[in-house]
Amino acid sequence: MRKRIWGMFIALTMLCAVLPCIARADDIEIGEYVKMGTYYDKPILWRCVDIDENGPLMLSDKIICIKPFDARNSANTSTGSHSRAGRTLWGSNYWADSNMRSWLNSDSGAGEIEWLCGNPPDSAHVSYNAYDEESGFLTNFTRKELYAVKEVEQKSLLSVTDNESATTGTEKYDFTPDIAFAVSNYETAFAEYVTDKMFLLDVKQINAVCSNGDILGENYFIGEPTAQCVANSEYTVYIETGQKWDSFLRTPYPDVSYCVLSINQSGVISYASSVNLGNVGVRPAFYLNTQSASLDSGSGTLSDPYIVNENLIVPSDLTVMPSDSGYEITADTDYQGECTAYAAAYNEAGALLSITSAPFVNGAASLVPDTTGAASIKFFVWTNTMQPIVYAKEFSLI
Repeated sequence: MRKRIWGMFIALTMLCAVLPCIARADDIEIGEYVKMGTYYDKPILWRCVDIDENGPLMLSDKIICIKPFDARNSANTSTGSHSRAGRTLWGSNYWADSNMRSWLNSDSGAGEIEWLCGNPPDSAHVSYNAYDEESGFLTNFTRKELYAVKEVEQKSLLSVTDNESATTGTEKYDFTPDIAFAVSNYETAFAEYVTDKMFLLDVKQINAVCSNGDILGENYFIGEPTAQCVANSEYTVYIETGQKWDSFLRTPYPDVSYCVLSINQSGVISYASSVNLGNVGVRPAFYLNTQSASLDSGSGTLSDPYIVNENLIVPSDLTVMPSDSGYEITADTDYQGECTAYAAAYNEAGALLSITSAPFVNGAASLVPDTTGAASIKFFVWTNTMQPIVYAKEFSLI
């Protein structure tokens, strides 16, 4: 028993040293590839195109579909962005409640997506490629793959129509078709902050992709549709596999309410004059969650991309609630075997003081840790073969 306790002590100490980063995810480099998710029944290939304050920025290697950014008014004309001027005929360029954002961040089934603006992109209100009956984009990923997607709050520029929503900025965004100068007044332009898992790049992010052209390739920032994208598009004029095509950004054209910026086939920033038409490509992006992603397979090349480790046991949530005598912990996990919950107490210097354990049964455990001299407690759940299934969640006692 004593050896087992010391074994747990040593193992927990090692685990605390390596968490929250796991395996390769925190070492991914600009230019490397990850294969994850599917669309049109084909795997999606993503590429690390930049690393910024949010971590590795992953962009779909190709345009995966042709879709309208937003529908013109239908069910709703009195609330959301569609209540503001000029959107009756052409739809809205306001990212926060657009159809595109609603779809990219939804895990709802077919026909069940909550359209944040109240106007579904149905065939009566978009010209081509309606998607009101599609499942949400996130349904195309396994639970373990979604664990690799980081939810981030990031800046989203606004058109003059939506300046009332601005939480930062003092002036209108200064649009230019030249990517090199696209961020000239980005820091002072009217904007708000929006939290997403999946998103379209904005002008600052596409500027970074272009700047990394020496690694990614000179014209990598210009989109190219997949064969499945071309085959499934109702709009077919000039769109061909292997040829460059226009792809949306999430940044609005600043002077009107219905134009969204895009990267056109020539590599300049243009704008879609009617966001409901449905002839512009979609190149989703996300930030890799380096604290939880495990990319153990593959070498990161185009021919051998990293693969999310499907053997990783992933909790959907870990809840720790103080009780009268200790702590109650619960987690919804896909692991069915026997588990043990642990509480590790640390002093202000980060030294491990004590470990308390209890059986983790039916997704729950009660722990009464020794908090003498402790500044914080970290909670873990491990299988009885010492495989972690719930990574550290920390409580401060100060």
